[in-house]
Amino acid sequence: MQAGVQRFATGDLTCRLPLPAGNELTIILTILREGILAINRREHIVRANRVAVEVLDTDPGGLGSRSVMEATRNLDLQIFIHCALASPDCL
Repeated sequence: MQAGVQRFATGDLTCRLPLPAGNELTIILTILREGILAINRREHIVRANRVAVEVLDTDPGGLGSRSVMEATRNLDLQIFIHCALASPDCL
């Protein structure tokens, strides 16, 4: 996992990382300075860290049940997520 995180940090977004479980995921989301969104295949936000909540300028309590379209009116972000999920490389 550490090697994969280092690859991500250098801009290599081609590798897939296993999803950490429980507290490990919470710790990772807490310490990152970048905005991180976990999106399911229905384009709903599953998890978001504090930075992502601030960037989206939204209430963190309601994110888990909201679609990306509901959470943000940023069309570029919506298109990016839609295309990423449509990719055959998407997990």
